[in-house]
Amino acid sequence: MFWKVLIVDDDPSILRLVGESLTRRGCVVCTSETVVGLETLIATHRPDVVLCDLCVPDRDAVEFLLDRAACDENEPIRKTPVVIMSAHDLVDSAIDADMNVAAVLRKPLDLDGLGELIESLANNGQRSVSS
Repeated sequence: MFWKVLIVDDDPSILRLVGESLTRRGCVVCTSETVVGLETLIATHRPDVVLCDLCVPDRDAVEFLLDRAACDENEPIRKTPVVIMSAHDLVDSAIDADMNVAAVLRKPLDLDGLGELIESLANNGQRSVSS
């Protein structure tokens, strides 16, 4: 099975590195350097998991998470697991339980551990792209 992953990070090298690593694991990857429009990308691409950097210059990921938490329970944006990536130590204090964040990962990322986490989250949702 091929899991669909949407990666949001303003650093093109992170997008490339994480994207290549997940592609080698069989994931279908879509990337964005902005948080603005993320709702549309989720609705369009229907990813199994979203990886989002906490600090993206165009919009804070916490704002996105708060908007997401206010959405109807049946909306794709609300059902899709979100994993926050950050190099900042204070990320845990910025995230609360209402935001329904699947995981918080510290940069630099453990790519093998990330791949296993993606598979686990995607398997829980039981969505995938047919091969």
